[in-house]
Amino acid sequence: MKHLLMAVFAAGLLANFSSYGQSNSCSKYYSTVKGAKFTYTNYDRNDKKQGAISLEVVKVENKGDKTEAKMKMRLLNKKGKETNNMEYGFVCEGDVVKIDYKSLMPADMINQMGVTGEVKFSGTDIELPNDLKVGQELADARVNMNIDMGVTSMTFNVETLDRKIEKKEKITTSAGTFDCFLLTENHVLTMPMGGDQNSKSETWIAEGIGMVKQVTYGRHGDVDMTSELTDYSQ
Repeated sequence: MKHLLMAVFAAGLLANFSSYGQSNSCSKYYSTVKGAKFTYTNYDRNDKKQGAISLEVVKVENKGDKTEAKMKMRLLNKKGKETNNMEYGFVCEGDVVKIDYKSLMPADMINQMGVTGEVKFSGTDIELPNDLKVGQELADARVNMNIDMGVTSMTFNVETLDRKIEKKEKITTSAGTFDCFLLTENHVLTMPMGGDQNSKSETWIAEGIGMVKQVTYGRHGDVDMTSELTDYSQ
């Protein structure tokens, strides 16, 4: 269960900044263009390919000054075979985009963990403002998942803390060269009888593109995984 939880929330954190340029001015960093697609390739600490994440905007609905969208995320193994998929929602309103944290852990994913019982979520949505600038501190985010199995219960906590825009710099991947903001974050996963799992991430975000690259570090500062934008289309 631990490894699946880590994979899902890592994928969710990556997807939080995945976007493609659009004419809609609601968000600079999230796509509201139906059919927009992007692929991120994942590499381990030795730069060996470990799989990929494929994203597609599958639904867009405008409601007054608010835009709601659905993104489909497919998890692929080293050979390109789909191992899982899910949909998550986000809302663009005013100058802030919010991710629906509940949708990052869908029912079928929970069932794959062998979990039986009532599952309840609480927490705060992950936010990304349109107006980013160096030195800016962003709001923390917390997700709590409680599983009531009748005779006992389990609680999982995921916190995204110390979110800060560190600097601007150019980043190059196989998809091109981009002017990016660098966002740093600390992540804490708390599990029953498992202690805390701490990690840190650096995410490079480009206006009109979204996430270009993300590097995740373990508790001792070593690189755990790197994800890079390798393809996108509208």
